[in-house]
Amino acid sequence: MADITTNSLKTFTAYSLKQSVSRISPDPVNMFVFFGKSSNWTAEPTPDTPTGSIAEQQTLRSNIKAIKKIPTANIALIVPRYNWVINSVYARYDITDASLNTKNFYVMTSDYNVYKCINNNTNGVSTIQPYGTSTSVIQTGDGYSWKFMYNLSTFMVDNFLTPEWLPVPTDEQKTNLQTVVENAAAYAAGTPPGGHGKNAYLEFFASRLMVVQSFNGSESSVISVSTSFRQIGIITNPILLSTGAVATGSVYSVNGGSDNINSTSGEVLYYENREVISRSSSQSETFKLVLSV
Repeated sequence: MADITTNSLKTFTAYSLKQSVSRISPDPVNMFVFFGKSSNWTAEPTPDTPTGSIAEQQTLRSNIKAIKKIPTANIALIVPRYNWVINSVYARYDITDASLNTKNFYVMTSDYNVYKCINNNTNGVSTIQPYGTSTSVIQTGDGYSWKFMYNLSTFMVDNFLTPEWLPVPTDEQKTNLQTVVENAAAYAAGTPPGGHGKNAYLEFFASRLMVVQSFNGSESSVISVSTSFRQIGIITNPILLSTGAVATGSVYSVNGGSDNINSTSGEVLYYENREVISRSSSQSETFKLVLSV
């Protein structure tokens, strides 16, 4: 029997993880970006291929040099990016299509507006870019029908939009236009629950998170700038050796730092190996990491 809940479950899990960082009760998840490993790869400069073994993760923890907390504003749900391009065919949003989550049924236009394709003129080519923010379905002269879903704020564009990924704003990330669309949505035959535009992250199957964080020089003399690193990742709820409490501060030096983070604690959600990056006092490193659930 097919598991018809899989896509929805993944999307809900991604959203719940984002929410867990900002909640007050029960205790929030304290999520940190980390970097580490100053020693060479086996075939330097080519990174070793991660195996995911327990032994590798234990070594990874012992190599961590610094961690920095990720605020909820630095986390966004994302989906594959599809720009509107003239003479392209876009899939029609069809609630009976079990493979809809793999298709380009939505587009972003040059003004950072995002639209869902309601009708594609029987798989015809799209020659007129959708335009406007009406809460009604937008008809274009090429036979396509579009539903305006949301627009991206400057903050969302600057922090989360990449050539591969499109952010889907939730909660405090929404603009007023998105809220208007949600409030105007109404269920009808052929629409998702709540109607078109009621819940963009569910309608777009947003099952990935992008986490953005920067390390700036020594972070006010907390972490070393006389080092290099080859691994980055995400860890949640590491413990302070000094008190046994969960780390809740902003930045910590690890394995030798005064805060004495227990590198065997916490849950490593993600890590990757990279070519060497050398740090300096005038340098900032910005990481955009993608988590899939």
